[in-house]
Amino acid sequence: MNELFLFVLNTGIAAGWVILAVLVLRLLLYKSPKWTRLFLWAVVGIRLLLAFPMESPWSLLPTAQTIPPDIATAQTPAIESGLPAINQVVNPILSHNFAPTPQNSANPLQIWLFVGQVVWLVGIGAMAVYLVLQYWRIRRQVATATKLQEGVYQSDAVSSPFLLGIVKPSIYLPYGMAEATTGYVIDHEQAHLRRKDHWWKLIGFLLLCIYWFHPLVWVAYGLLCKDIELACDEAVIKGMNPQQRAEYSQALLDCSQAQRKRILCPLAFGEVGVKERVKGILNYKKPGFWLIVLAFVVAIVVAVGFLTNPLPTVPTISINFPTPTPAPTPENLPQEVLNQTNAEECIQQVLDTLVVSRNMNEVSFSLPESIPVSEDGKTRLTIDLSLTYSTGEPSTYTTQRLLEGRNNWQGGESYSH
Repeated sequence: MNELFLFVLNTGIAAGWVILAVLVLRLLLYKSPKWTRLFLWAVVGIRLLLAFPMESPWSLLPTAQTIPPDIATAQTPAIESGLPAINQVVNPILSHNFAPTPQNSANPLQIWLFVGQVVWLVGIGAMAVYLVLQYWRIRRQVATATKLQEGVYQSDAVSSPFLLGIVKPSIYLPYGMAEATTGYVIDHEQAHLRRKDHWWKLIGFLLLCIYWFHPLVWVAYGLLCKDIELACDEAVIKGMNPQQRAEYSQALLDCSQAQRKRILCPLAFGEVGVKERVKGILNYKKPGFWLIVLAFVVAIVVAVGFLTNPLPTVPTISINFPTPTPAPTPENLPQEVLNQTNAEECIQQVLDTLVVSRNMNEVSFSLPESIPVSEDGKTRLTIDLSLTYSTGEPSTYTTQRLLEGRNNWQGGESYSH
């Protein structure tokens, strides 16, 4: 049940984007044939029913799944709406208020999702009961109706004409209608029958039962009912002359004045949008060919863009290679802190490499790779090289200075002179 509930939430969010797009397109294509609007509402309905939408690079949805399936158990619950601005507002609230804590026996979001599922199911039940009771009440009202002609009945229990039924729908008229009005009403309701509008309206209401919590679905259902009536009016009047359209409009006004209560179940002649319908009837002009083509192209774009999910984002793998460490050189080798032990070792290493020629006119030595220095960097290795040797006379010695007080040595340096 949890998976089903999350599916309904995610599908409702995706369908919300479609509904917003259709609302804008209804305004932009207000001169197009009204039946083209029904194609757009069909896209909304399919999206609400679509369990496994395909993926395409042409999807216009910001994301395929706003609420992740593991949000109830995630350590840091978050959504992915596809819009960073929304994520930045919602996700801190979720992580702050609904993140699991050790002292809780259940994750807060698990509890809230369970409560949401119960409320959702109760809402569906209430909507279904309302539909059944409404249908049953109207059926009782017309139980004593008398047959006027095939598929048409009259009853004193109704105040406005309507179409009622699913498998074998019938037209119900009030008594006392003028003959001219009756003809127009029957034409209108029979157009509904040919177009199967009673089925489309029922499907729309069943979807509303499932998504009763979604305000945009309520808006979509209301406009679907209006567009069904507008499209039916166009189908009836397209072959009429101006005088007949005026009479048809008057019949529509008469029926709307007689109707005291809007009926949700049946298709009523004067049910919705009477003012807009009369205006459209009186100003009706046959739509141009290219306007119809444009409406079809728009419907196809909407279908492809909103009935497919965006392709999954391929994670970017970034490999950062560390900056190569240069080969050890006297300049970049780490230096030891000077102490007596490493100082003696350094001096001994220099002495081990010292070479003096027999005639003492050549001297060479090498320094260790790392030369210790004091912590303040002021005390460094200084080499003062002198040779003392006997002159051949008893107790007589001579000193020859080979290298005097040089202190700018670098580790690994060699000296030869």
